[in-house]
Amino acid sequence: MAEINTLTNEINIEGKLRQAADVMSRTFKTERITTLMYDFSVPEKFKTWENLNYFSAIKLYETGEKIILAEDGDKVVGVAYLRNSNIGSMSGLLKAYFPDIFKLIIPAIKALNIRKILKSAKLFKTKNIPTKDYYNLEVIGVSEKYQGQGIARLLLEESEKFVRGLDDCDGIYLYTGNEDTKNLYQHLGYQLIDQKENDYLTVYHMYKPVFK
Repeated sequence: MAEINTLTNEINIEGKLRQAADVMSRTFKTERITTLMYDFSVPEKFKTWENLNYFSAIKLYETGEKIILAEDGDKVVGVAYLRNSNIGSMSGLLKAYFPDIFKLIIPAIKALNIRKILKSAKLFKTKNIPTKDYYNLEVIGVSEKYQGQGIARLLLEESEKFVRGLDDCDGIYLYTGNEDTKNLYQHLGYQLIDQKENDYLTVYHMYKPVFK
């Protein structure tokens, strides 16, 4: 059974971040929102997707956000990223990512389905989050070989335990484009607070209050 650990200062921190990014890249390659946003028709574009995920993992770690890992020995087999809602604002993200993001902009633009992204941008916003003090569950993923073993549930439980220990945080917010994933979250106590759709995609906005 995989162990659940919070990523801290370690000797092999770059290796752990690279493994976490790899889990995310491969887990989300067929996810609804990802397939809308990215074009994986050639290997070079998937490599860009991997590089973006690695860059995001580094920035989460550097800004002190929460990275929770499921590990089988030295192997990362699952990951959850939590970001404070205040850091998650556009201005906060720009401060965190500037100026390093610029070296990835051109390859990213080539890999993105810009037209569909622009037409779907409003789907990812909601005014129905019941508090200003929450954490975004930005990603949770488990390697294919380890799926079905309850690892995702353990990652969620650890995420909720972390938020429960904070004085200034009331819950966890997330969104998903997969109906089966939405159903799983509902089963685990997440509330559907908004649902938006267009011709390409349905986005389910979900929130779970974390009681102290």
